[in-house]
Amino acid sequence: MLVPQNVKDAYLFHLLSLYHGNEDDEGGKKHSSSTIVFTSTCRDCQILSMMCRKFHMPSVEIHSLMKQRQRIASLAKFKSQQVRILFATDVASR
Repeated sequence: MLVPQNVKDAYLFHLLSLYHGNEDDEGGKKHSSSTIVFTSTCRDCQILSMMCRKFHMPSVEIHSLMKQRQRIASLAKFKSQQVRILFATDVASR
């Protein structure tokens, strides 16, 4: 999807709210999928994760400014589906 630079975050949160928002879909059940959003910088990763939590969509983050113990804890929450949204830099691809 091609999106203008100045509104890309708004589009991202709209899509995330469709799949992970508080409202149920028409069938009455929530989506059970997980989402990984890759960011280019640690700062973007932190900001997007904070915004997501502000919109009542639990999320975790993984980036190089975190200690290894924190990264493992975030990944464990995501893998166990306690949290369904993961924001990550390229450190998560390793």
